[in-house]
Amino acid sequence: MQRRLETLGLLARLQDEALSEQAQALTELQQQAAALTAEQGELARRRHEAGTVTMPEAMAYRGTFLAALRRENDRINTQLAQLDSEVDRQRDSVLESYQALRANEQLQEIIRAQARTEAARSEQGASDEAGTQGYLRAARRR
Repeated sequence: MQRRLETLGLLARLQDEALSEQAQALTELQQQAAALTAEQGELARRRHEAGTVTMPEAMAYRGTFLAALRRENDRINTQLAQLDSEVDRQRDSVLESYQALRANEQLQEIIRAQARTEAARSEQGASDEAGTQGYLRAARRR
């Protein structure tokens, strides 16, 4: 049983490292999505500012500027959609790794409980044997 526990312990450490790496990758993806969302907010602010410009000299450039903002916003939306699917896949991967780690920990606990039960039975058997031997010695003396 000890070899099983050592093997499961090693497996648990490996699973924990994998889980940490996957969680880090998920965090990075979420940070990228947050940065894109912030960039999208900045574009919305700039679009609003461009809409309030009333100078006749700027009107000729306003349409081109707004079209460029729209293209940039579309690019960000595309990237966000891709990131969202990557985040979902990575989240599923983290969840699977976590479940595997928990299953390993539960298996270790089951094996430890079996070892404790077996040790208690062995101890009880030794105690019963000692009591029987003591009784037999006492009975022989009489």
